[in-house]
Amino acid sequence: MLDLVTPEARAPLTAQIKAALRAQQRLSPDAPLSEAGFWENNIQPSQNFYLDARGLWFCYEVYEIAPYSAGRFAVCLPHAAVQSWARPGGPLDPEWSAGEPR
Repeated sequence: MLDLVTPEARAPLTAQIKAALRAQQRLSPDAPLSEAGFWENNIQPSQNFYLDARGLWFCYEVYEIAPYSAGRFAVCLPHAAVQSWARPGGPLDPEWSAGEPR
């Protein structure tokens, strides 16, 4: 992931991932994730991620952040939400297109 974003991105990405998980679980914006069965409230960006036309996805396998019964979780952060932390010349940089800088 460090190829995609600047080192300063970790804290804001963590906050956005937690906000997205709260929205998926219909929790209030300030509710602890443990109210929805997550094992901890400080969920970090996963090393299992991918990019598509919608944004930067972080995927969490069963048992990684919650019990097996909760299943897998995937969180999409739209391109617009992560572009301010894009590594210059990387795929999240608005100037990057199809592997070649514009």
